[in-house]
Amino acid sequence: MAELSFGHNLRAKRKEVINNTLNFLPWAQGCFTACGPTGFNSLETLAPANTVNFNNAPAKMLGIALHEYGSPYQFKVQLCNLPREIRDFEVLVQVQTVSVNPTDCKLRSGSLSQLYPLSLPVLLGCDFSGIIVKAGSAVPFKVGQKIFGRQTLDRIREVHGTYAEYCVADYHEIAEMPEEASFEQAAAVPWAGLTAYAALVRVGGISYKNSTGGRRAVLILGGSGGVGTFAVQIAKHYLRCHTTVTCSSSNAEMMEKIGADEIVNYNDVNFWDKISKPILGQGKVGYNVVLDCVGGDDYWQACQPLLVEDGSYVTLVGAERYGGEEKSEPV
Repeated sequence: MAELSFGHNLRAKRKEVINNTLNFLPWAQGCFTACGPTGFNSLETLAPANTVNFNNAPAKMLGIALHEYGSPYQFKVQLCNLPREIRDFEVLVQVQTVSVNPTDCKLRSGSLSQLYPLSLPVLLGCDFSGIIVKAGSAVPFKVGQKIFGRQTLDRIREVHGTYAEYCVADYHEIAEMPEEASFEQAAAVPWAGLTAYAALVRVGGISYKNSTGGRRAVLILGGSGGVGTFAVQIAKHYLRCHTTVTCSSSNAEMMEKIGADEIVNYNDVNFWDKISKPILGQGKVGYNVVLDCVGGDDYWQACQPLLVEDGSYVTLVGAERYGGEEKSEPV
């Protein structure tokens, strides 16, 4: 997950946007802070005239706008209108940190344009953390609370995303930040964490309440990525499952620290033979859920013998390998 922040001196940064034209940092997945602006191009069309009016607010806000589908160089840091007025179920958030996940990259490149066409220019961004500065009448949160959450793809098109100083969010899509968490940590959670939870619990069918009392097991293919690391921790510490992961040797130590019981290096020759089938009891041997974060029909074929009779194979990628290697016909 990459993170970006506008830094603390926002007034100076706004002035810099107007007076200077600088090269924008190339966007790639990894840790960095994006503060460098490019030229000033007003996004007057991104917000209606009925914009938020609250004390001590700037006349404009900084945002990172996508002007054309393509590479990260299509982004421009610029001054934009404030968001529209909030509704009863919404909050206005002063954004502190956002994270960049694969969904953001696919929206930016145009890979999702057939499913989610965007009206350009647009402010993207799904995950965020921040402070509530205004709350609707039906919202259970209070002004001043530190929260983290996500913008759905539909809301990115309807309102705008989180790559800005302020965003309007549905209160159902946010949660109060734990006191011990930083803004950076919280912003990395929503999409990846919810995806991991949904894959194991909603789709995979593993309940927190173990009604059978028997042992349960999860195999996570490609466990060192964003969703994978959350899945390892959810499977081990929340669902209390025996957890096996595949990853490279360079990530093995991290997998052990976050709770993996067995770690298999997927670069080893015949690594499938090294994945043992756990004994669950009650006559069951194998995995209740295989979570595939890599993709490819060959993985599906290899995993079938590893599943228990009523087990689930959940893929986040499908028949196309993560990274673009196209495989055979989808399952």
